[in-house]
Amino acid sequence: MLERQLNARLPDAIRNFTTPLICLSLVVPRSFLLIGPLATGLSRLLANGYLGVYGLSPLVAGLFIGGVWQVLVIFGLQWGLVPLKINNLSIYGEDTMTPLMLAAVMGQTGATLGVSRDPRQKGIAASAFSACWFGITEPAVYGVTLPNRRPFIFGCIGGVLGAALIGFSQSKVYSFGLANIFILFQAVPKSGIDATVLTACAGARLAFLFGAVATFLAGLPAAPARRAGACLAQRRQRRTPRSACGAAVSGGKSGRAAGPVSLIIKEIKMTQRFLDTFLWGGALAANQAEGAWQTAGKGVSTADLQPDGIFGKWAELQPGDVSIKDVARDFYHCYPEDIKLFAEIGFSLLRISIT
Repeated sequence: MLERQLNARLPDAIRNFTTPLICLSLVVPRSFLLIGPLATGLSRLLANGYLGVYGLSPLVAGLFIGGVWQVLVIFGLQWGLVPLKINNLSIYGEDTMTPLMLAAVMGQTGATLGVSRDPRQKGIAASAFSACWFGITEPAVYGVTLPNRRPFIFGCIGGVLGAALIGFSQSKVYSFGLANIFILFQAVPKSGIDATVLTACAGARLAFLFGAVATFLAGLPAAPARRAGACLAQRRQRRTPRSACGAAVSGGKSGRAAGPVSLIIKEIKMTQRFLDTFLWGGALAANQAEGAWQTAGKGVSTADLQPDGIFGKWAELQPGDVSIKDVARDFYHCYPEDIKLFAEIGFSLLRISIT
């Protein structure tokens, strides 16, 4: 809010330098004087509340920690419970909180795995998924589950179920460590593996499976971009017969109507907040702009000899061969129509590459 107000009032020439400086000068002192003590007080309140709840019912304590732990991580309040863990280990030689945290972590781990089925988020979900096993859930929460809402909720519910089971069996750890999959080894008492260890494993598995399966089955909220892809697929199926450059045979207008896509772009602009300076555009790779390799002295390029893309086999150029590359967009001949289609959609930028 402060940054937005400053950007609206400061000149463009000094805005990039002065806005961060003023924001830090105003916010940092207030963080130390107000937010710091407030967060410390809330953390102590949570720690004392946990001790009281666990003393009354370990099952209820499991429900509490499993459900709110990742919420505490978002606000940084989880650090107020770390001294309690250390105190339990130093005084009693055991800690009951860490196994409950493991269920919350595994719930988000499973939810992140469920999100990874979405091709658009597979990359970031895969890297966040690997970090979750070591107890680092911030990349998954901030980058994957929380922005999509449902996966975060499913992960928290999985944490509740798993932590309730772990709390019911009163599983403990006997050394300090982060809540990750390896603390299961720290949960083994001197007498060896017993029911508390097996229940901790079962609770972690339950949280993981619920987060993964619920996210996979419920799916992600339908995004405008995904609906746009469906519209484009339908458009290709019902495209009218075209002449060489895509003009409809039955009339002079383009056979590739941009109406559905324009509605999607309009919906995105209405439902999402973007700055007025935000530019809508699209991109075209050289490998997608094939065609006319023998026209106007162009010659054979790398893309022409790879009909299946950069990971496919190379084609051999034979004398008189005129079909090295499968023709898809044929941008060389159809660029006027394609650029007009971009304008009809609402794009103002077109990025192309040349091979």
